[in-house]
Formats: sequence, structure tokens, C-alpha cells
Amino acid sequence: IIMDLQEYFRRIGFGGVYEKPDLATLRTVHELHVMSVPFENLSIHCGEWNTLDLQIIYEKIVRNRRGGWCCENNLLFSWVLREMGYKYATLGSREFRTLINDFSPMDSHLINLVEIEGKPYIADVSFGVSYQIWYPLEMISGKDQEQPSGIFRLLNDGETWTLEKTGRKPLVLNEAFASSSLVDKRLTKPIFSFVLTPRGIDHFLTTSEYLQTSPESLFTQKSICSLQTPTGFRALIGWTYSEVTFNPEENTDIFEMRDVADSEIETILKEKNIMDLQEYFRRIGFNGLNEKPDLATLRTVHKLHVMSIPFENLSIHCGERNTMDLQIIYEKIVRNRRGGWCCENNLLFSWVLREMGYKYTTLGSREFRTLINDFSPMDSHLINLVEIEGKPYIADVSFGVSYQIWYPLEMISGKDQEQPSRIFRLLNDGETWTLERIGRKPLVLNEAFASSSLVDKRLMKPIFSFVLTPRGIDHFLTTSEYLQTSPESLFTQKSICSLQTPTGFRALIGWTYSEVTFNPEENTDIFEMRDVADSEIETILKEKNTSEGSGSAGCMRNPTWPRSAPSKLHVMSIPFENLSIHCGERNTLDLQIIYEKIVRNRRGGWCCENNLLFSWVLREMGYKYATLGSREFRTLINDFSPMDSHLIKTIFKLNKMDLQEYFRRIGFNGLNEKPDLATLRTVHKLHVMSVPFENLSIHCGERNTLDLQIIYEKIVRNRRGGWCCENNLLFSWVLREMGYKYTTLGSREFRTLINDFSPMDSHLINLVEIEGKPYIADVSFGVSYQIWYPLEMISGKDQEQPSGIFRLLNDGETWTLEKTLGKGNRWS
Repeated sequence: IIMDLQEYFRRIGFGGVYEKPDLATLRTVHELHVMSVPFENLSIHCGEWNTLDLQIIYEKIVRNRRGGWCCENNLLFSWVLREMGYKYATLGSREFRTLINDFSPMDSHLINLVEIEGKPYIADVSFGVSYQIWYPLEMISGKDQEQPSGIFRLLNDGETWTLEKTGRKPLVLNEAFASSSLVDKRLTKPIFSFVLTPRGIDHFLTTSEYLQTSPESLFTQKSICSLQTPTGFRALIGWTYSEVTFNPEENTDIFEMRDVADSEIETILKEKNIMDLQEYFRRIGFNGLNEKPDLATLRTVHKLHVMSIPFENLSIHCGERNTMDLQIIYEKIVRNRRGGWCCENNLLFSWVLREMGYKYTTLGSREFRTLINDFSPMDSHLINLVEIEGKPYIADVSFGVSYQIWYPLEMISGKDQEQPSRIFRLLNDGETWTLERIGRKPLVLNEAFASSSLVDKRLMKPIFSFVLTPRGIDHFLTTSEYLQTSPESLFTQKSICSLQTPTGFRALIGWTYSEVTFNPEENTDIFEMRDVADSEIETILKEKNTSEGSGSAGCMRNPTWPRSAPSKLHVMSIPFENLSIHCGERNTLDLQIIYEKIVRNRRGGWCCENNLLFSWVLREMGYKYATLGSREFRTLINDFSPMDSHLIKTIFKLNKMDLQEYFRRIGFNGLNEKPDLATLRTVHKLHVMSVPFENLSIHCGERNTLDLQIIYEKIVRNRRGGWCCENNLLFSWVLREMGYKYTTLGSREFRTLINDFSPMDSHLINLVEIEGKPYIADVSFGVSYQIWYPLEMISGKDQEQPSGIFRLLNDGETWTLEKTLGKGNRWS
């Protein structure tokens, strides 16, 4: 496995600039690690074995996005420190054991000592729950060092250092857990002690085995999974789930605790600890390639977000509380397909930028308040500054209505930047930037709303102002609280739900529903407005505010035809018709209106409607597709139409196969400069270490195929394994793409039951020739018979591999592979 610091940075969400190993950078990376990587011992309770093999730890935590216990997390962090250029030493520490009221007799906790500009600090990214430090601790004896979970203090007594914590009073909301052993009522408690003797990995091997096997070990007694959050931490310990909020203002920690059923465990672990960029892409309908963080991709994703995710504050009016906890926001917007207000949408978009590899900074801005004719006195709107090829852009996916930008704005003062809702302009006055908009004249079709405050008649209006000071989540907490509770806040006065559409936007503000069409040809925005009854609210929110959402944002969850139905069923069920034109109606390219017409009202449509709807079907079913225009043949002119009059789609059932994507799948980050033996050995080993040999498809009602593209999709994109025909056929393609000379062969496996070889070729292998020498490559036999490296075709030669000694024997035309177990080999 090739370990990559940038991949680790993406795992924890570090999007900053790493220029030198200073304290500020270490504080940031340390905090991001404890906010991204759980402290957990679940492997022990799942029949797995925790190891001190750094590459296995890297694969588990970075690639598989799991957590780990202290030896795993802090050993990985040792590597991070080394790669980032910090001077560090790994130490062992003895945890305080409450049952014996003393420290453990052996070093049971791995920590790191980091030296920065001559000053020593303790870094520990894996203690968990309320004893987790977010930032490194300076090694000054007796100094109180405040952290989000309380005050930490290092004490020195000769050679020995002790870490203790002074916490806050626990406030347990569920009285049934008031006396739970999971709630520590001691305000001051020792955590661990240590000496400054550097320790290697071997020092922890015996302890690691004891902690994973002894009945007296806390880790064998209870399963633990704990993750820090912006406001506290979450923990699943045994069957008890806790969400803890730090409340330093009242010197309390608020515990919400409950027991969970077995059926909830997986959901809690998945939904509370895992976020997936591909799931977000599916939420907004992005099917393009995320190959590099360029402007074109950002423009596409930015637009799709504002077209898919409403700007809304409905939670406030439904008795819920908006939060700055990114995982809760993710669950709300991505999994529950809701919308959100600026702090939610733009904070989520910060994560998207980070995951996609963009360099960005989160800023605060002050919205222009019409009532006071000035900007808000506090930062009330979160935005993102994105740098692409040295140029800065403002990304804001959550302002809503006619002030919503569809694409990022380049930060050039005074430049008019045209967008669908009109012209936006950034102005710079020293440290302060201001965004203003030049709009169009509103044309209100219903005269009763001509004077509505919801129709802004000002052609030029400031939107917000900001400075370039980076802001963290904490900066917005007070503002968020005020906007959700103050009677003077716009968000408490009115419910708002707004979504951009291909031709304008829709908005439900209070009890007024508006459909706005941008009409740049006549320099107007056309407003269709009406008041709605309480009984209509839910219908409007469901049917008008997303083509894919659910909950308050609406849903197209139940199409009339099954999602897996072929296109034949569509043409057999839905008429081609143009009756709307002859009934005084106007056909539209608004997907939601088309959906409502064809699916809910069971009408037909013409080509643009049917095929545009079918585009959505293709996207939802996972096809890669492109929408094309075509020119119909016109009999009257005996020629094709001069313009594209018919919408069709080019469908690619599977994406193009990409060698670099395969390399990422197996973790190969080396150079593929020439088809030599060293490179083949590396790739062969990485394949068998990354891709399982498995036949699960057969037992799940699926059928294995020899279609290479389907195999590629299964193994590379869906990160599944495969049996020999799948793995080795894929490897044939890899060999070809890498420039190796190879031949695919069939082999007959030895059958123990008949004490002979199979009568037919049942196993696919590859013969590879390198510098005139032949080698056998086989990446898919599995268990203890799996070769890690290609075997040179020399008859009778013992070739040692990790699982034993392999030997090829030649008897005329036939070659036989046999294996002799090596000493001390075992399978686990």
C-alpha cells in the first residue's frame, strides 16, 4: 500500500495550506482528526484483530474511513507528523484505572511528543469521549489549558508526568441514566501518566494482545465508538448511545442518553460517523467526472446544488433546531433530502469543496437589512472563498430567491458578472468587499400582489459585505442562536422555502407562493403569486421544491413505472402527444412540471417532455448519459429541419474504464514508467491485498459475468471483490493497459474429493513475459493458496511467498503449480 499524506488530509478534511510544521497547523490537523476519525474498538467485537502494522492501519482509517483505538490512531498520527516535517517522539502512557484507583501497571496508551520551536507538546488524537483533547497540550507543569471539553493540566513529578482534567457537572436529561457508570461525576480526574522515554512499536505488542484478549480488559468487555462534534461528542458504548453537548456558560455537560436495539446499531454507526461524496453527488444529480478541482467542475456542482437543494428555514417553524454539526446537516440535506439555510448549505458545501480537492476558506458576511438600510452588525451569512489556479472566487449556494448566484463569482472589483437572475458585482473598499445585484423590472401578473414586500422593485441592491478573515464554526454559533430565537429575526418572523428552477425560481414565504420566470429578452422577471391555504402547504412543499427530495422539500419517490423497467415500458405506457398546445397550455422544460404532468396526472407529452423526464430516470437508475439534440426529417422540404427539434439521449451503461481509477482502487501511487518486474510485483501484491476473492454474488441472486465493463464497475467502482474469472480477467486488462506482453490461460484446479485435477479449465490465469522471461500472474485464488507476487516459470524452482513455498513443475506440455507450507505460517 502506498501511503499518501494528501489522501489523509482529504480523509480529515484539511483544506488549508501546509507550508511549515508550526503550531497553528498542528492544532488544525489535530482538531480535524478527532472530529473526523472515531475512537473505536469495534474490530475486536467483530472477530477482527487490531494490528500495529502501519499500512494496515492506514488502509483501515484513511481508505476504508473507519476509526481505531489509540495505538492505531496515534501511530497513524506519528506517520502524519513525520511526513509533515515535525520533530516528534512516540511515548507510552499508563491510563488511570478507576477500579484500582491507580494507573495501569503497563503502558497501555500510545501518545506523541512534538517539539515546535524548542517547545514540547503532547499530541493525542485518540482517547475519546470527554477526555479527548482537541489541541496539543504544551508541556508546562501545573498550567491550566482550556479545551472544549474542560481544563487539562500536565503535572511533573521528577521523571513522571501526569495528565489530569477538570471537567464540568454532568446534566443527564434521561433520569434512567443519572447513575450510569458512563457518566463520570468526578470534576477532576487523572487520565494517564508517562515518562519521556521514546518507544518503538515492539513496546506495545504485548499490551495490544492483552487488551484484545484479556477478560479484564475494558476493550473486551464493551464495544466503544466515540467521535467529537463541534459542540461535544457522540458515543455508542455497548448498547447505550449518548449525544453530549458542552455547555461551558453554565459549567455543565448535557447528556442525552438512551439504550438502542440491535437493529439500530448499524444505522447509528453509519449515519453518525460516515459521510460520502458520491452520495452527495447523487443528491444533486452530478454524474460527471471529478478528475481535478477546476472551475468548470465547480460551476457545474454549484449550479446543481442550487437547483436541487432548497434554501429554507422550515425547521425553526417545526419545533426543530438548526445546528452547525456537519454530520447532522449531511443527514438532513443528503440522506433526508431536505433543504437548509445558509449555515447548513454552505457549511455542507465547504465539506464538498474539501472532499473534491479545492483550496477554500470559509468566510462570514453581513447581509444588507432593508429595514435599517444598512448591513447587519454581525456576520449572519456563511460563504466560501475558493482559489482555483491562483484566482479567488466566491461560492454561495444558499441565499435563495432572486439573489441566488448559480455560479461562483470571480473576485474582481467592479466587474459585471451576468447570471440567470441578472448581473452581480463585487466591489472592494480596502479590507471590505460588497456584493450587489442589478436586477430586472418585476412584472407581477396578479395585481393584488403588485405592492407586496416580497417583490423587490429596486433595480440595484446590496446583498452582503465581507472581509477575508477565515472563520471557523464557532464564529457562527451565537449568530445562529440569535437568528433562530430572536423575535427581530427574519427567520422567526416568516417561514421560507425557495428553490431555483431552469427558468427562474419558486418560493413559499409565509402563506404566499410565487413562481418567478426570468425574462431577460424584455428585461423583466415575471411573478405569478398567490396566497395558499394551510391545506395546500404540504402539497406545495412536496411537489414544487425538488425533483428528488423528501420531507419538507418534496419528493418524486414513487414513479408510476418501476425504476428498473426498460424504455419499452415507457413507450407502451406514455403517449406521445401535443394536446397541451391545442388546449391553451404551454409546454415547458421545467422537469418538475413535466413530472407532475406525466407521472402524477398520467398525461403524455411531446419529445422534449418525455425524453427530458427519461433523462432523470436514467440518472436515478445510475446510467451515464448525455442529452443530445437532433434534426427531424421534414417531408415538405425533403430535408432535415434546420434546427434541433428533437431531444434524444446517448446512453453509456458503464463509464469508461480508467487505469488510474483502478490504481486508486488498489492504492498504487507509484509511477507506471515501464512494464518491468518490480512494478508488476507491486501491482500484483496490491491487488490481492485490496480486492477480495469472493463468490457472494452467486449467493445473493446475482450472476457473475465475463463482461469486462461490468466486472470493472463491480470491482473498481463499487469496490466489491470477485472470483478468479472476474479478478484475473480484469487483471488481463490492467496488464494490457500497462504495456505488458501477456497471454490469458486456462487451468484445472486440483479437487481433493476426486484426488485429481478438474476435468475442465475452471481457473483463469495470465502468462506475462518480461525481458524474455515468462511469469504466471494470478490475483484471485484466495486463502492460503494465494500468490502475492508473479511466479517465474522455472520448473522445480522453490519460490518463497508470504503464505509458503510455491513450485512450478513441467511435464512435457503440462505445467503444475504446487505449494509447500512455510514455517510459522497461519491464516487468520
